[in-house]
Amino acid sequence: MIFTNSFIKKTPKTPRHEITLARQRRNEYLQRRQHK
Repeated sequence: MIFTNSFIKKTPKTPRHEITLARQRRNEYLQRRQHK
């Protein structure tokens, strides 16, 4: 498991921006990993 983002969750629902950001960072990580 790799952590790329953290935030304080104040409501039961995860903010859409945080989900988008996490997916974007995951994709960037996977792309860099493939090019090694």
